[in-house]
Amino acid sequence: MFKQVNKTGLLIIVVLWVISVGVAEESEATAAGSDSYIVIMAQDPAIAYEGDLTGLPATKPGKGRKINPNSAHVRKYTKFLQSKHDKVLNNAGLSVNDKVHDYAVALNGFSAIMTEAQAAAMAKQDGVTLVLPDEMRHPEKTHCWHTRFLY
Repeated sequence: MFKQVNKTGLLIIVVLWVISVGVAEESEATAAGSDSYIVIMAQDPAIAYEGDLTGLPATKPGKGRKINPNSAHVRKYTKFLQSKHDKVLNNAGLSVNDKVHDYAVALNGFSAIMTEAQAAAMAKQDGVTLVLPDEMRHPEKTHCWHTRFLY
């Protein structure tokens, strides 16, 4: 009755299940008066980090080179940034489980589910540059390319 599923098919099924579980959890939190926020941190992301902290070598790629997110130095630095994310979450009275995503390579920050009051407390934390609602944005559609330049 069931056909054999190859590894790729199984992986796709698992990924879709994980995404659906995350969406369900986020929907429950949103229903409870919480919302998703993006928190931007002050320290450089891995792509711009020049090695000014003891024990953490530079991760900024040389001119004309690309960053290798799998290198030991980048992994060590991004892990350091993620620990800073967890610290500001805890200082604002939130759990690490409220965090949805970590951003550390091209941007230093994270997204988390929190109330408006928690977001205000988060914005006051040392090392936090900006806290903003995580909103879906769509590009404006115009009928002519030149109408964009009239405003």
